[in-house]
Amino acid sequence: MISIHSFSPSYLGATRPWHAGVLYNRCTGLGEGIADALAADSALNIGRNAPYRIEAESDYCVLVHGEARALPAVLIEVRNDQLATPEGVGAWTARLADAFVSVAV
Repeated sequence: MISIHSFSPSYLGATRPWHAGVLYNRCTGLGEGIADALAADSALNIGRNAPYRIEAESDYCVLVHGEARALPAVLIEVRNDQLATPEGVGAWTARLADAFVSVAV
């Protein structure tokens, strides 16, 4: 189970360096596999459990729809300035598709 969100390039005045983040809790294999696949592009800064972490107080999808049902589950966060144009969306669609295929079981 993969959930996809976006995040702002800055927060509370601090610039966020990541182009995307892969957030995971128990499913380290899937999370690390997707992060490794995305990070293979040296032009990208990929966060691992950054800019956020999976926490019971603020997350639902990974914990309830994934882990509670014994499904591999991760959350992908893409910095929203990377998604501001159709070309950006297309580039991220291709990157994510390649990453997902690389870890498919």
